[in-house]
Amino acid sequence: MEAIAPGRVNWRLRARPAARRLLLAILAGALLLRAAAVVLLPPEEGILQNPLADSADFHHLAVSLLAGEGFASPTGQPTAFRPPAYPVFLATVYTAAGHGNILATGLAQALLGTLNCWLAYLLARRTGLARPAALLPATLFALYPAFVYQTPQILGEVTGRTHLLAAAILFLRAAKRHTPTATITAGALFALAVLNKPPLAASLPFLVILLAWCRGHWRAPLLFALAAGLLLGAWTARNAAVSGRFIPVSTNFPITFAQGVTQWSYYTQQWYGEQRALLDAPDDFLRLTQLRAYDSIGEEIATGEEWQSRAIEFIRENPGFYLTLTARKTLHYWGPFISNRPLERAAALATMLPVLVLGWIGLIRCLAAGPPAARRFALLALCIAIPTCLPHVLSQPDVRYRLAFADPLWIVLLPWALLLLRYLWRNG
Repeated sequence: MEAIAPGRVNWRLRARPAARRLLLAILAGALLLRAAAVVLLPPEEGILQNPLADSADFHHLAVSLLAGEGFASPTGQPTAFRPPAYPVFLATVYTAAGHGNILATGLAQALLGTLNCWLAYLLARRTGLARPAALLPATLFALYPAFVYQTPQILGEVTGRTHLLAAAILFLRAAKRHTPTATITAGALFALAVLNKPPLAASLPFLVILLAWCRGHWRAPLLFALAAGLLLGAWTARNAAVSGRFIPVSTNFPITFAQGVTQWSYYTQQWYGEQRALLDAPDDFLRLTQLRAYDSIGEEIATGEEWQSRAIEFIRENPGFYLTLTARKTLHYWGPFISNRPLERAAALATMLPVLVLGWIGLIRCLAAGPPAARRFALLALCIAIPTCLPHVLSQPDVRYRLAFADPLWIVLLPWALLLLRYLWRNG
């Protein structure tokens, strides 16, 4: 099997002519699909005024940044309820295309989504796949319905995938042959991914340990941790300065954690209805999951602590029920479904199920009998996916969050499963 040549990460489109043309065709198709999604399913202006829409929070923070007010709530007080990376991206687009230009945001995300296809190709090559096999992840990225559908949404999934894929490429580079530039940049990009999706913070200690295991010394992992820590520390220091409290990324997890044992958690009402008394919550509880419900960081912290203590008390009184509920959430989170509408469930089943099943097979194959590069990537995928899945299933098991960081890695693992199946077919 052809392996990627040693040396620096090849960010240029150097490949054999046929492979290069095919890759360019895949990227062009990805861009056309995403542009069509933006045109046919344009982001609606009304969502920016909807007090129960995450998009409204991100838009408000972007406008606040451009007004020179920093990360501030609608009352003008500092906030840490939302992570900062996506509002900064929005503010950048608004600066170039006009305040509130969400159509331009969708088009910018179409470009990033196309870039992600290329990064998936580069990451697959970095795992040791030959060019033809590495084109498969790029193709799947281009065509994956969930990725295309998310393009026009004013949410951080597309940008989060960009951070994650680029960071993974450089991490594997640093794990194979330590260079300060690759190691530092990998740490900074993983920090940006955390500042986009806070649960990814749970993976950072495991990544440091993995890098130490791969290199056999602590110089590279310490440099990686320092780069990530400085970027995350800058945001944490800002939060401490405006609140007097230690807030690593955001203040919203206690609320979403409590929401996970109320009727407002995804699917708990559908699963249990009135047959099971969940944690009592007011009819407007969902309002508390949005930035606009709070006047200040102090109120965010106080409300989150109150509801977190209620949730912990409920769990202590109902441990068996909570374990069952969490198991069901885990199955849903790793399930191939994104909504209850029949057509969407059918589309998700037809597309997500093969990725998840073949991705796990590819991961096991890489760990059991893969070359060193593939084994390193399989361990990297586990270090990212498993720790970050826990915060989500404890709160909200919405598959949308898994699409930000698990599915991209499983798509890159998928060709290894097909190679194994081909081998078994020929030798069975």
